Amino acid sequence: MIDALDEGRTFFTVEFQIHPAFTPTSASDMSGKMSGKVEQVILLLSQNKNLTIPEIAEKLGVSTRTAERYMKQLKEDGKLKRVGLDKGGHWEVVR
Repeated sequence: MIDALDEGRTFFTVEFQIHPAFTPTSASDMSGKMSGKVEQVILLLSQNKNLTIPEIAEKLGVSTRTAERYMKQLKEDGKLKRVGLDKGGHWEVVR
């Protein structure tokens, strides 16, 4: 049945429903995952301040580059600082 108002239409609209499993991961989802891992870094370093980045990466199940990004974020946020040299120094969690 065609409404009287629809008689002049020369187009139609289509609406597609996308299953949530096929939607791309949003930035907010990624930041949530990242903040969880970053909190794990803080926990690991509060337990052992002499951990190396490769050791942290292994414990978190991420690449060393990803672990470096987590460390960089923590340093920029003022939650972590390096005391001493790269070799022989240690990490200090700032509360």
